[in-house]
Amino acid sequence: MLTLHTLESEFALFTRRAFEYIHAFEYQEFYDDALRHYDALFERYLEIIERTPVLAYLPYALAGLLLVLLMIPRFSTPTDSGHLHALVKILVPARDARALPSLPHTFDGRKQTITLPSSHLIKYIASGHAELRQTAPTLYTLFKESASIDGWRILLDAEPSRLKVMAWLVKQKILWRPSLSQDVTVFTKVPDLLFLDNIPQPHFKSVIPRSLNSGTTVIEFTSISPNVAWLSRDFLLCAIPLAYRSYPRARLTTPLLTSLSDVLGIVYPIAQIDSVRNVSRQYAAMLVGMELDLAEDASKRARFVKENGMAAWREERLWLSWEAALLTSGRMDRWIVMLRKL
Repeated sequence: MLTLHTLESEFALFTRRAFEYIHAFEYQEFYDDALRHYDALFERYLEIIERTPVLAYLPYALAGLLLVLLMIPRFSTPTDSGHLHALVKILVPARDARALPSLPHTFDGRKQTITLPSSHLIKYIASGHAELRQTAPTLYTLFKESASIDGWRILLDAEPSRLKVMAWLVKQKILWRPSLSQDVTVFTKVPDLLFLDNIPQPHFKSVIPRSLNSGTTVIEFTSISPNVAWLSRDFLLCAIPLAYRSYPRARLTTPLLTSLSDVLGIVYPIAQIDSVRNVSRQYAAMLVGMELDLAEDASKRARFVKENGMAAWREERLWLSWEAALLTSGRMDRWIVMLRKL
């Protein structure tokens, strides 16, 4: 038998849950207003059902209808959702505003988080659907997990790229097995300047001594931060631009396997070290400048597109900014070591 006491308990539980659902759907203004007037509405409701008991079932029907109406725009017109309004503030649609919902992503209304899978984001940008606003600064906040827009935290999930990174690591290991008999040619336009990023790490012990002369030799290289754990999220972020990048040339695993102490350990017995400098911020600024040139310099853009294609042009701009963000966020370091042969 439905008594006033049981009705009061059931109605209170039901309406509270309804308000929680409404709150989860980001109807904050409605939620706050309903909560403020809840007590007064409930007292008025009790007065009415004492006179007309059949009306006790009316709130159930109205609340159910309300929830259905609230859920319709969520599933049929996703562009009206609040999280997409935050998303378009970091992504610039290249074709039309309705392109963004096709980007696979997940969101949690309760936690106010939006998660972007790395593999889909890369493909999405390379295909020309959208670009990141202020690419390097945006990637910096995504790497640091500090991107927040309109109350939404935007997260970059690197896990979808793990399989590709692992396959690339295995392939590189097979292609660059240590072989002292294999000759490695170092290409550089500046005499006495050695770039290690283009040299397989197992060949350092043979290449570095051969590159030293009687004067000053400058060694420049990129290394992963010692704080980055092997195969962690940060490791994947560091490996992604190397594993995915194929323009204008494929990249090696060298920056992921090289450390400052390894290089110094090789040169210390055979050379006098004059200076060791961390130039990460300067190098990051140079990469950002290169990305800006590709975007705004018509002649450089046309030449790159002619040689590599539009998809490569979009990817190259993304990778330049990606590497810059890795450097400024402390996940990778750029070093210059000046030394003289003993």
